[in-house]
Amino acid sequence: MCYFYFENLIKAYVILHSVYSKRCKLNYLILGENLCNTGLRFFSKDIKLLHILGYIYNIKKRTKIQLSIDDVA
Repeated sequence: MCYFYFENLIKAYVILHSVYSKRCKLNYLILGENLCNTGLRFFSKDIKLLHILGYIYNIKKRTKIQLSIDDVA
């Protein structure tokens, strides 16, 4: 039950980041990343949380690239 809560809350934070990233000052992606790291401490043998964490890192990397290109233009 606890794992189910962690996984769905992390997914909700990733979705909220894609929906509210321009309008909200709260960074849901960082919240999801921190929650994923906390979940990995409790469920260290779970591969799913590692995949979600990799997905979050890819989103952060793409966002940084887009911000740097927009700042130059």
